[in-house]
Amino acid sequence: MGSVPVFVNRVIQISNSISKTNVISRIPLCNRISIRVASQSLLIRELTSVNDDDLYEINDLYERDREYNKKATVSMLMELLECPVKEVESMVQRCPELKFVSSKNMQCNIQFFKEKGVSEEVLYHNPWLLKYKTGSLSYKLNILEKMKLADISAVIPLLQLPVPKLRNFESLTKKESRKVPHGNRLKYTSEKLQCNLEDVCKVFQQHKFLFTIPFDRFSAIMDLLLDAGVCPLHILNDMWIFRYSAKKTAERLSIAKKAGVATIKPWMLRCSNKIFSNLLQRAVVKKELLGEGSVVEYLSQQLQCDTEIVEYLNSKYPSIIRIQVSKLKEVFDFVYAEGYTPQHVLQVPRILFHSIETTKSRLLELKGLGYKPHTLLVLCKSKRQYQQFVEQVKVKKNQQCN
Repeated sequence: MGSVPVFVNRVIQISNSISKTNVISRIPLCNRISIRVASQSLLIRELTSVNDDDLYEINDLYERDREYNKKATVSMLMELLECPVKEVESMVQRCPELKFVSSKNMQCNIQFFKEKGVSEEVLYHNPWLLKYKTGSLSYKLNILEKMKLADISAVIPLLQLPVPKLRNFESLTKKESRKVPHGNRLKYTSEKLQCNLEDVCKVFQQHKFLFTIPFDRFSAIMDLLLDAGVCPLHILNDMWIFRYSAKKTAERLSIAKKAGVATIKPWMLRCSNKIFSNLLQRAVVKKELLGEGSVVEYLSQQLQCDTEIVEYLNSKYPSIIRIQVSKLKEVFDFVYAEGYTPQHVLQVPRILFHSIETTKSRLLELKGLGYKPHTLLVLCKSKRQYQQFVEQVKVKKNQQCN
């Protein structure tokens, strides 16, 4: 039994030069059976972690005392990085594993990145870089260089990926390098969306499927979105759209355009049919109400005021022009039917944000008590404040009856 780990170590050594799928075939049958019986889990663990030497060196001396570890780590980082205590505490808070990383490991990483031209500010924003072994980080950077990603500051987010995944992505990148503009998907995406490579690397690290989906589909959807006028930033912030087919994306883009959807966003093209149908209905209603005009012009017309006044309202209530036009119409129709004027709405523009159902029920309740508000303010109060007001109305009504 004691010889199994030794034999496994030998297997691990030869696995560096051959694929994982062929490792077992190199082991004699008798030993294969022996290992499975004696320590199958050990073999699996070793074989799957052989090329991912990411584990940081544990600071064994303080492993049991977490609070002491935090103080010791903060003190150590202040000395290594020459940073204020608040910045260092923030680093430890964002990456708690640092409390168990040895000073040698941190010092080696700081020196390693310093030699690579990476500033301490980058380390401050990415404290997790200090928890990996220096050799592992160096190996990962070599892989990224083979993928034509040599800008260290830009590719830092990708250093979070395990070595086996990076190797796999490198292999895929090499196979498609001739048909992918700029040699790899990340640079291609950065160029198409006109954004920083670092931002693209962050997105690819979060959505690893972007490395593996067929490039033909990836590029087709990218062109469809950009040709339809979808904002590049919206695409970058919602890359889930690339998990869907180009055919479905094209169909929804066409339908959305015909319905008059002004600003098409990726989520609209991948949402459920029910949500998409509701979206189209709102777009049609908006088009019918506005015609060729804008929301500002519509508000100006309904409030019987100049567009400058609407712009002023928008500066105080930035989301007022983002309220659904159908809701605006419903609010205006209701309050005007109840005898209120545009001046009342201008005095209390919050009524436009308030739930129309709540507004109706409150006004009905107050009218039932024999009280009609002179302003719309009470209809917009919080639930507690409104209830207090109702109690006051009831008290006055009882006093009048007595």
